[in-house]
Amino acid sequence: DLHFILLIFVSFVVHSSATAIRGLPLEKLSFYLPEKDFTCLDGSSTIPFSYVNDDYCDCNDGSDEPGTAACAGNRFYCENKGHQSFYLLSSRVNDGVCDCCDGSDEWNTDATCSNTCIELGKKVAEEFQKLQELE
Repeated sequence: DLHFILLIFVSFVVHSSATAIRGLPLEKLSFYLPEKDFTCLDGSSTIPFSYVNDDYCDCNDGSDEPGTAACAGNRFYCENKGHQSFYLLSSRVNDGVCDCCDGSDEWNTDATCSNTCIELGKKVAEEFQKLQELE
């Protein structure tokens, strides 16, 4: 079915973009287009896209470094598919400690992070079910 193939292709493109631009929720990916120069989300500057996630803070708001610890006070988005997504202080990115259950925060270290999101999600769901049964 052509629609199915198209859906798979679009999912691959979106997933590939999400992988390339680390630390972003899907709703912000549209601001990060590798084929264009990047405009800081606060509008303060426009830089070559190659400067995004290059470990140097070019934008006043830190929006060019969603996947690194370069900008003080920035937050890294842990998608954690199968469990709960959350933001992590960017100072914890690539620090050798697996803070995201999918290990996405340790993309540039020697840390070995197993993806435990599915197991954690199942455990939370089971605990929730037990609480529901008690009521």
